[in-house]
Amino acid sequence: RPQPPPRPPAPAVAPVWQDLSRRLAADGISGPRVDALLAGLPTTPTQSPMGRKIKELYTKAFAPKPKPTPPSSKPTTPARPKPLVYPGVITAGNVEKCRAFLEANKPAFDYAERTFGVPRQISVSLLFVETRLGTFLGKEKAFYTLASMASSRRPEAISTYVAQLPGSTAADRQNWIQQRMEQRSDWAYKELVALLKNIRSSGEDALAMPGSIYG
Repeated sequence: RPQPPPRPPAPAVAPVWQDLSRRLAADGISGPRVDALLAGLPTTPTQSPMGRKIKELYTKAFAPKPKPTPPSSKPTTPARPKPLVYPGVITAGNVEKCRAFLEANKPAFDYAERTFGVPRQISVSLLFVETRLGTFLGKEKAFYTLASMASSRRPEAISTYVAQLPGSTAADRQNWIQQRMEQRSDWAYKELVALLKNIRSSGEDALAMPGSIYG
């Protein structure tokens, strides 16, 4: 009886991604398709996905406080109240786009509202703000961005960015960076698992899925 041809060996996953591979396998996300995706990642990942995010968070947290303005003898003009909505976003034209999108995708919104309890008006508003109703999905590869952030948990992984942050050598700020990296890494891992489950059920190409610079 002829024997079936032997299976080709699994593609080699670079050492930098092996911890991520083991973590995914422990959560039931494994197999030839996942191995091939991980094996296709660069052997030396870029620092930018996590580095950019930490730089942004760090700058907001430790930016110098503006000096108080000395009192002026000139009569003060009352400050304008902050708008309650996004200026230029909530317009009659954009409201009509959202209404048309709700009507065109009614079965999907029926299902989502019934399953998760989120009113469709809230869902479509979020979709408009985040992606302009699916017309802008980002220019980065979501799989790589999320895998990179999920694997970056220590300041050494973004050393180039950390070196550019003023005061980042202080112990308390090193601890701050470490904690924020762990938080963002855990978030990215959950998103990566969701993406891989999605492609498992949909059959889509994970490498073709776009995303923002932060995943």
